[in-house]
Amino acid sequence: LDAIMSEQDGGKSQFGAFFVGLLKMAKNFRLKTPPYIILFVRTFLTLEGIAAQYDPKFNIYAVSMPFALRRALAPVTEPSKRAFRDNLLTANNKLRWDTLVELLRQANNEDTSNNNTSSYKNDGAGGFAATLTTLLSAPEGRTMRGILADVDLSHVARLANLPKARLLRRQVAKAVRVALVKSRHPLPDHTTASHASSAETSASPDVPGKLEVAGAATPWRMRLVELQLRGRERQRRVLRGLADRHVQRLRHQPLATALLLVLALRVTARAAV
Repeated sequence: LDAIMSEQDGGKSQFGAFFVGLLKMAKNFRLKTPPYIILFVRTFLTLEGIAAQYDPKFNIYAVSMPFALRRALAPVTEPSKRAFRDNLLTANNKLRWDTLVELLRQANNEDTSNNNTSSYKNDGAGGFAATLTTLLSAPEGRTMRGILADVDLSHVARLANLPKARLLRRQVAKAVRVALVKSRHPLPDHTTASHASSAETSASPDVPGKLEVAGAATPWRMRLVELQLRGRERQRRVLRGLADRHVQRLRHQPLATALLLVLALRVTARAAV
């Protein structure tokens, strides 16, 4: 499939190349494709064709990654929740380092591929951090909140300062850099915007997450700003609660606290470059 897709126009960034590969494989291996699969394919091809008229380098995989990532990080059934937790933590709540490193390596490779084949702006590690933060404040993020609350942070601090954790520190620095950029462009105050005679909330194409005020205010736009402000407040409360929980645990672990401070300094220095 990889070889077939590489031969098509657009390569691995186009869903049409995947469909061509699917058809050739079905013919070669005598596979029967269910009718509903064809309907899904037609839907995605239509959407991709419409988007390609606006952006010839549109990458449907890069655009859909945040939605797929959110779904993967939010298991629904009890067996899937246990399997998800067991993939990340051991029985004594220590991080499975090999699993994390492999996930980061794959994410780094995907970011490089997407940046080379599409004009779609992909935040990389910053996009992952934004998706994770949004999920933590949502009802379906209960499993992820439990994992982050139970993980042995002293064990993470020791491993994260080792040379083999260079990729992890690089990805975290990227996420911090994106977060710093977004923090410089906060959401407008909805009370001020609602009373402005020429206020309209619109997304800025240059800065992810930034909202600008221009034009005439409308109730649904002000409602949108209000919902986003509430969402950010929920995210802050969740992150503050997780931080307080780990601070209480680390009060009697001075070595782990020192390692975390060293890690924070290293990441901040890299993010500031």
